[in-house]
Amino acid sequence: MDSRQSSRNDVTNWNNDIDAFKDFCQINLQLCKTTFDRYAGDVRKFLNFVSEEGPSNVCDTVRKYLKHSPNNGNSLRALKAYFKFVGHEEIVKDFKFPRRSPKIRRVTQKDLQIFYSALRDWREKALFLFYTTSGLRKMEVLLLRMDDVDLNKRMVIPNNHKKSQTKHSLLSFYNEEAEIALKNFLPTRSRRATTLSVWVTKNFARCGEKQGKRLESTYPAKTCDFGFPQKWAV
Repeated sequence: MDSRQSSRNDVTNWNNDIDAFKDFCQINLQLCKTTFDRYAGDVRKFLNFVSEEGPSNVCDTVRKYLKHSPNNGNSLRALKAYFKFVGHEEIVKDFKFPRRSPKIRRVTQKDLQIFYSALRDWREKALFLFYTTSGLRKMEVLLLRMDDVDLNKRMVIPNNHKKSQTKHSLLSFYNEEAEIALKNFLPTRSRRATTLSVWVTKNFARCGEKQGKRLESTYPAKTCDFGFPQKWAV
């Protein structure tokens, strides 16, 4: 094995500076902070795995790592970015992302009603109705500020699209029921809150348990049948 091939397979001699890798993701790949932070976490796990495995063929090591990764699709994305960072992207170019068919779990209108009735206060109800009627993504709702919402027109202009390279929801609307929940919630909102609300999503799991299913992750598949935006159909 020549010195170039040996260097190629010796991960310990590569640039393992995680901060430099994050800069590469942010500047060269134009990834948002949430994404490159997740990539950095995946790369740390991979490097720890390499350290435990000891000297071996890099492709074999990557294969073993992905085999035991709980979400090898996301892990592979992180590794492809890292191998590009260290100048060895050819090593992982033949690794394919897993093909997964979406699992559509249908829920009924009664399921939605049970779920909604289990919500304890106007904050949770406003959050649920914003999700189902505005068509906004999770983080777009969670990061909403008062300046992003026109209460008179029931119109929303998410602010976080300015920080994302791929997600651009520029304008959306919420329905009358969400308007009522929001108006009941706002007087109780903390004045120190920077976002529209300190939204709490973990309570959705509690509501789902009331009917024996994780409804918070399944209801979008059915909402289009109730007049909600088509983009919510899984």
